[in-house]
Amino acid sequence: MKMMGKRVNFAARSVISPDPNIEPSEIGVPLDIASNLFYPEVATPFNIEWLRSLVERGNEYPGAAEVHISKSDGSKNILGLAKMSQADRNTWAKQLLTDLKSGKPPWTVFRHLMDGDPLLVNRQPTLHKPGIMAHTAKVLRKEKTIRLHYVNCNTYNADFDGDEMNLHAPQDRLKVSRPRKDMS
Repeated sequence: MKMMGKRVNFAARSVISPDPNIEPSEIGVPLDIASNLFYPEVATPFNIEWLRSLVERGNEYPGAAEVHISKSDGSKNILGLAKMSQADRNTWAKQLLTDLKSGKPPWTVFRHLMDGDPLLVNRQPTLHKPGIMAHTAKVLRKEKTIRLHYVNCNTYNADFDGDEMNLHAPQDRLKVSRPRKDMS
């Protein structure tokens, strides 16, 4: 017998619970999961101040976990913010603005999952096309399980007796726009 399986980055799995207080298009994400799923934001003049504040916060939610600094030769330096001191994070946050103004290649900040971020959600086994759908995240600070509106139960063939669901966080703009168009 042959079996296949592999590790996946930028994904989470947890038990589901009902929540009539979220919209059917939303999925309730516990804070523990939201602070371990990351979304890449490329630094632009429009979001630079916000990204600087996330870099300064580091791993404290809502913050950022990593910064990828693109070099002109195409390579990248990766800064892990989790174990970095506050003074070092402040220095790198200032450098982010300096590099953007000087015309150097843009940085990518891997920030925590936040309200409104797109997620692909499925419950195994995914046997038909609606078995995986796009939802927007709603971070729930006091919950420990993934929260699902009752309306979506039939589509996923889900109930609340211990079923688990998977969350997948898309990692680039194209992968974010496609689910919103095709899977909503």
